[in-house]
Amino acid sequence: MFLSLNCFAQRNSIMFSFSPIDMGLGIRYDRMLSKHFGAYTFASKGNYLIDKETYCKQHIKYSLGAIFCDKESIFSLGLNYHTFRDYQNINKKALAPVSCDIGFGGKLKKFVMMIRFDVIKFESNLDIGFNF
Repeated sequence: MFLSLNCFAQRNSIMFSFSPIDMGLGIRYDRMLSKHFGAYTFASKGNYLIDKETYCKQHIKYSLGAIFCDKESIFSLGLNYHTFRDYQNINKKALAPVSCDIGFGGKLKKFVMMIRFDVIKFESNLDIGFNF
């Protein structure tokens, strides 16, 4: 369980992100704008490699979203933009350029962790980082 000692005490967070669905790596930056509200931005790059004939190389994802923070938890809502450079035998629905995600997590002293889930593409991200 995550415990937020003071969500507004450290106004910035930087997190490193991992997406298991496309083995993507990324970075996320959070900025608290008030005691209970903030914004985040995120970018990642990964590759869907299902087999030799079904793949999507260079899946690049950009996100912009809002953070809502209470005494013990952090929630986020974000809008994602996806680009795909090289793909074969991928369902066109999976190649939609816009999607949205929801997330939850918390802070413990200088550390922060978030789990985000894209509700349209069914992708997840694990974000782990620190406050400053």
